[in-house]
Amino acid sequence: MAAQSTRPAETVRKVAEQGLNDAVEITLLIGLMRGQNTGNVNKKLDEDGAGRAAGAIKHALTARLVLLIARAYANVKHGDLHLRVAACLLNDNTTRQIFGSSNGYDKLAAFDKQWIKCRGDHRLPRIKEFRDKFTAHLGEPKDIPEATYGDLFAFGAETAKAMELLALATGIAVKGLDTDPSLVSASEAFWKPWKQA
Repeated sequence: MAAQSTRPAETVRKVAEQGLNDAVEITLLIGLMRGQNTGNVNKKLDEDGAGRAAGAIKHALTARLVLLIARAYANVKHGDLHLRVAACLLNDNTTRQIFGSSNGYDKLAAFDKQWIKCRGDHRLPRIKEFRDKFTAHLGEPKDIPEATYGDLFAFGAETAKAMELLALATGIAVKGLDTDPSLVSASEAFWKPWKQA
């Protein structure tokens, strides 16, 4: 695990870079999972004798997606490089000023707004609970509503947006993820051999 830099702005940049990679992966995972459930892909995989393997892939995709989303909100520990670390470091005015030149303050404000929205989202506890009791560990779940795939996909997209906004605010990215059509076409291409017209 990488150690947290003594320079907060450097740590924020590291988090933004990793967060952008995570945002891309979250977007791809959501596309892959949705793609598996369209065009009779699962039916065709069953017919071809690959249904059990497809089920294992679905579980692996779910676990990875849950992990990427939940870790962004974990409590901050020394050496961590997840999204919450950057949000905490940006509370320091000196660190914030480093990224505030030009229209940076507007971009930081957009990140802050998205981060606050995500932190208060009712789906976050459900996804954390799924991670804690079914993905990272096995245990008796608490008495809270179970996360649905709809929760996972929608909240995953919101989390990816927060990651993207941090990358834009820090200059790690210059364009949003929605400008990359390959994020959609890659998932479509993956399932194409099993799609039925």
